[in-house]
Amino acid sequence: MPSAPAGCSASDSTSGVNSCVLNNGYGTTVGSHSIVATATDYAGNSATDSLDYTVKAWTLTGFYQPSI
Repeated sequence: MPSAPAGCSASDSTSGVNSCVLNNGYGTTVGSHSIVATATDYAGNSATDSLDYTVKAWTLTGFYQPSI
């Protein structure tokens, strides 16, 4: 099943969100990945958050007799 690409969302109740940008760290290949999102409001304030994740290799362990 294909996965949805990473997205970015933010909220700001005073000046409003001007932008929310992700780095290009999103990946589906085996290994470690890091996504960094930076949100900026119209007043020029910004905040950054990150997510680290690991894609593991699929290991087929064999087939088993069906249980009755």
